[in-house]
Amino acid sequence: MAEKMGIQLIQLPYNLLVHQKNFTPSSKGKITADKSWRVVTRLLKEKATSIRQISVKEGISYGLSHKVIQELLDSHIASKDDYLIRISDISPLLNIIAWERNLKKLKIDEFWLPHENIHPAAQELSYVSEEQGINLVFNSFTAAGLYTGYAVKHDELHFYLEKEQLTSFKNQYEETSGSIRAVVYRPDRDVMRNSNTIEGVKVTSPGQTLLDIAGMGYSGITLAKNMVEIFDKL
Repeated sequence: MAEKMGIQLIQLPYNLLVHQKNFTPSSKGKITADKSWRVVTRLLKEKATSIRQISVKEGISYGLSHKVIQELLDSHIASKDDYLIRISDISPLLNIIAWERNLKKLKIDEFWLPHENIHPAAQELSYVSEEQGINLVFNSFTAAGLYTGYAVKHDELHFYLEKEQLTSFKNQYEETSGSIRAVVYRPDRDVMRNSNTIEGVKVTSPGQTLLDIAGMGYSGITLAKNMVEIFDKL
């Protein structure tokens, strides 16, 4: 199925290691907090920009923007050339994300779906949830695979769903066995903001997707780095 969709499957080596640098999560606030993360993703989007431009484009105070950038500089994640800031080392940033916001901690359920093929299943769930007013949006592996063209979880669909809507959703779709597993996460922020529809599938924004896939740790590191490489084009 993945070959027909033009998605390249990648096999992660069992001994995959992530180069780590010593870092201490800030006691002043998390880099993965909503507004702080918007500062980071704006920097990734622009490649090289000023603190003021980040503040203006994201509608975030100059003070907070400056604070986040300073933490990136202090952690040697970003570098500064005159007034221009750029990300210089992505590995420690991805490590911090996995440390601060492990996406698995937001998982609330997983169950079998009655579908045989992954992409038609995602398309149907996107369409039905939209029609029924269900706040469902695909994240992590599913979203990152569509943004990058790579897939590593070809038998699972990962998505956000409000906990209050889970029971009715399962009553409609849960099966006792199957070939596609739904992995459900509860949103901890407005995950619907700036969401996109790709090939009929509703996915989280590039920034949210990067946050989610990096939050999967080792299993998501390759997709996370692939997303960073093309982030300015997303």
